[in-house]
Amino acid sequence: MSHMLDRLASGMAAFVGTVTAWHKQGTVLEDGISYLEAIEHGGLDFEVSKAQNFVKVEQEGGKWVQGEWVTSGYVEATNSFSVVRSDRTGSDSIIGTVGRVWEPLQNRHAFGVLETMVDDGTIKIETAGCLRGGGQVWMLVQFNKNKILAEAEEWLASHPDVDTEAALATLHELVEEVAPFALVTNDHTGGAMARIFETWVRVVCANTMEAAERSQKGLSLAVSHTSNVTENYKVGAAKIFTSMARRYAEFAGTRDLLKKTILPSDIGYSTSPFRQHVLDVAVPVHQLEEKIRRREGTGHTVAALDRAHDKRGEITRLWTQGMGHTGDYSAWEAWQGVVQYYDHDSELKSADSSRIASLYNGSLGKIKSRIGSSLVGYAQEAGASELPF
Repeated sequence: MSHMLDRLASGMAAFVGTVTAWHKQGTVLEDGISYLEAIEHGGLDFEVSKAQNFVKVEQEGGKWVQGEWVTSGYVEATNSFSVVRSDRTGSDSIIGTVGRVWEPLQNRHAFGVLETMVDDGTIKIETAGCLRGGGQVWMLVQFNKNKILAEAEEWLASHPDVDTEAALATLHELVEEVAPFALVTNDHTGGAMARIFETWVRVVCANTMEAAERSQKGLSLAVSHTSNVTENYKVGAAKIFTSMARRYAEFAGTRDLLKKTILPSDIGYSTSPFRQHVLDVAVPVHQLEEKIRRREGTGHTVAALDRAHDKRGEITRLWTQGMGHTGDYSAWEAWQGVVQYYDHDSELKSADSSRIASLYNGSLGKIKSRIGSSLVGYAQEAGASELPF
């Protein structure tokens, strides 16, 4: 079956959604899905553990064991474990093979971060399910638009110079355009990391899961199954969801201003606004170029400059070819390209928990903020609007 959905003990497909999916499998709850209903009907109510693997080997000369002459035996397989479901027995319980450092992220921990947000109405669950015998599980959630608007009002209250009524009207339009969905996934096979990311794909099966992963853009978290997997996932998830909601609020006071401001498309000159306010802030190259010009650079300097120009080229490409862009060379699309570059291409890795803080609160967050402020400053000087960033 192409949908690859697991089966519950009742024989029902391990899937729940608010509308009937193409495969017509699972449970449909049109009035909404509670957290416990997602766990139950999505087939997520199980735990996994690691079991040591053993290899059968021949024993030279054999030996006498309990009245029998044995010529073979089993030895512990180096760095090889099976991932076993707690609710099943026999071969059906084995859903993956992993190494010694792999640690499970239990479903109750992966999805538990959503429970309070579902209960307080911040998000609603659209779909949930279990694939490939439990190897992959997911929940697809959507932000409550009223919660986003409430977050915007709080943010706008701290910026009295912003035209609140106009900004909220813009935000309503923006929220409708962007459709803030997030996919929360967990993997028990050893073949992938646990992830949270923005998506525009309604995930209902294996095929749509793969489509969402291929087309993923926007904020993204990827956590390795190592010793700190549960804590890293919890910390990262909180920052992801907070950043999603706050980002829409912050856009409200700047979107119209930046959309009205068209930047010259020629970036060949040092005075180019896009070069000054975006590229030179995001990826400065002046010092590297100067070192090479003075012949003080090394092979590492040249390689670093090449990487820097590659980054600048990608940010430039996203200016007019990023997701949802129309190619009108606006300052808004320049900012969107920066957000897409950093939030999509800079996926978070659990091996470095400081990376999470860096992206949203630290150095990378400051780079994005500086670029946004610089673009708005340019737009204000150009006379497009008087709205502050």
